[in-house]
Amino acid sequence: MKAILPLSLLLLCLAGNVHGQDRIITTKSDTIDCRITHIGSQSITYIYKTDKNSAAAQISLSEVDSYELGPETQQKYNRSSSQYAYSKAGRTPLRKAYETNYQIFAGGGYSHLTFKQLGTTADEIAFEEDLASGNHFTLGLDIMFDYNFGVSFTYTRAATSASIPVPVQDEQGNWYEVNSTDNYTFSSYIASLIYRFEDSETVNGDLRIGFGGTGIMDDFILGGQGGEYYGGAFSLYAGFNLQYKLSPHIGLKAAVQFTSVIPTEMTLEFGTLKQVIDFEDAENGPNFSRVDLTGGLVFYLN
Repeated sequence: MKAILPLSLLLLCLAGNVHGQDRIITTKSDTIDCRITHIGSQSITYIYKTDKNSAAAQISLSEVDSYELGPETQQKYNRSSSQYAYSKAGRTPLRKAYETNYQIFAGGGYSHLTFKQLGTTADEIAFEEDLASGNHFTLGLDIMFDYNFGVSFTYTRAATSASIPVPVQDEQGNWYEVNSTDNYTFSSYIASLIYRFEDSETVNGDLRIGFGGTGIMDDFILGGQGGEYYGGAFSLYAGFNLQYKLSPHIGLKAAVQFTSVIPTEMTLEFGTLKQVIDFEDAENGPNFSRVDLTGGLVFYLN
């Protein structure tokens, strides 16, 4: 009985403070006088006063145009500007990642390349697999349409080096392998869809999948003689990104990205030889797969 009495008094106090404490304005211009108890990434939980007592309810953020928190904080939010303002504290808190419509990213990191080398003149010459490592630079723009979905446009320039066994045919028609020292440069332009699945005041994560085009340049040395192997490719992309917001305008980003590069037409220049190879109708062709570990800075524009 002694424990019930203080609890009852507390509930009565809360019920008495519900009305007029906070306010929610819906997208239909309805006003809800209430006490907001939680603001999440998808919804707002609040307590409102009925005729006899108080009740809890929840409203989706997609239905909220604005809200105001109590006289003790004077916190306000407006959907059109996607910004909070503290009139009493005189400061602007961090906007969550889903409230920032435009983001620019600049960074770089480690690249790991897997490729298959084509035996261009003999079906019995199997693909030769090898691995190479290098580095890359990435510049991107994210545009968010709502809390979870958006699009991304990125440019990535990756450079890797490798020693590749190349099948060569001698004058008697015999095949043998010669090591080629290759310096690859990939310039990829990718458009991808964004699905954001986690957010807080400072941290959010997302998944991305997309496609685009890639320019390939291979400066190689084979048998002591230099050559070039270059052309265009179709690219498929998938990535996982994690952001940590340092301030309303800048943050840190880490990402794991996978890009599959499928050449469509390549030109080989080696000595007096210049050959254009069209892979669109070929049964077999080279395939490059690149995994990038990326880190850098994010700039929030609004």
